[in-house]
Amino acid sequence: MSTQSLESQTPEDEGELCVNCGERGEDRRTLWMACFYAMEELAVPFGHQVLFHADPATLTPASPPTTLPGRLGLSPINIFPGTVTCSGELTPKKIYTLRVCKDCRSGWMQMIEHWHASFSRVRERAEARQQTTEE
Repeated sequence: MSTQSLESQTPEDEGELCVNCGERGEDRRTLWMACFYAMEELAVPFGHQVLFHADPATLTPASPPTTLPGRLGLSPINIFPGTVTCSGELTPKKIYTLRVCKDCRSGWMQMIEHWHASFSRVRERAEARQQTTEE
């Protein structure tokens, strides 16, 4: 590659931006979050998508997933999900999204696990106090 072509590269040529750490790269993941709260109030650069909820009873398979066969006793791998058609109502739901690198996704998952574990300890302490009070 010539020096000139290196100089003319734009940041987009270096891959997609991780909205959390700012690193550019090729391998990004989308974190999806839905809750009954205006997440815009947080200082987090969420994107938005719309997910449509449907009654599963109204869904009919339209095309099967694209699947690679499993090897050495492993399960098949779905490359692309199949599609469905719906004969009922679709209810839109706002989803908050973040496009992040693998490291930031890992950190997010660890923080969710820490958050959950901290509430488990709070519940255990509350149950222990309640048992002591009842005795």
